[in-house]
Amino acid sequence: MKEQALLIEKEQILGLTYPSQVSEKPADKKKELIEKCRRAMALGNLHKVKCTIFFVDVEGLKKVNTTIWGLYENYIELKGGVLINLRYIEDIFF
Repeated sequence: MKEQALLIEKEQILGLTYPSQVSEKPADKKKELIEKCRRAMALGNLHKVKCTIFFVDVEGLKKVNTTIWGLYENYIELKGGVLINLRYIEDIFF
């Protein structure tokens, strides 16, 4: 599944449309995702390591290689103030 994700640039994220019907992640999955976000943010800030974020929009699975600058209750922030809602994120690899 992840091999079929379309690689995009972080600047393209601002122009994407997200599905209105996305089910909430189970609590354990959301907790795991938040922990991955924290780790990816630390690696990016301390060691300039980029991560790959897999997320969905209305067209399907996308991926972006970038650093996470901020983690909030429902969003991650990328460079340039680009936000991605946690409910659209499928996974993060670093």
